[in-house]
Amino acid sequence: MTQVTLESLLNPSSVAILGATDDIRRVGARVMRYMLEGSFKGPVYPINIKRKVVQGAKAYSSILDIPGSVELVILAIPASQITQALHDSAKMGAKAAVVFSSGFAEMGEDGKVMQAELHATAVELEIRLLGPNCLGCVSVQNGVMATFSSNFMNAAPKW
Repeated sequence: MTQVTLESLLNPSSVAILGATDDIRRVGARVMRYMLEGSFKGPVYPINIKRKVVQGAKAYSSILDIPGSVELVILAIPASQITQALHDSAKMGAKAAVVFSSGFAEMGEDGKVMQAELHATAVELEIRLLGPNCLGCVSVQNGVMATFSSNFMNAAPKW
């Protein structure tokens, strides 16, 4: 029996943010800012198909373009893109994912089907999943600011 661990969610060596952007009103911008301004020690890779730089960091058009592996993916993209993003993330070594996206079970029967597919995909790929439609998480000890909460808008904490 495999032991369940949240290590990759709460203490990842690297993070990719799909949907990272510069517009601080958007979810992908907030989490990107928090991760860059906080005390996380590993690389943070912004993924944005339209930009080459996001908040001063080199951006990639796909997670598959990142030079190296990614342990945690943060998904701030439309619900319809999540399953493919998980497959791509698994190819890059992802062990955990935070899904901010809404449009799943809270939207009715079609959304329930999509959420069941998301769950099955995560199980198949052995990716620990937080979400969908969640606020994320914070790991004070490890400097992981995998959230878009407005509580940190004035200043990302540095621990």
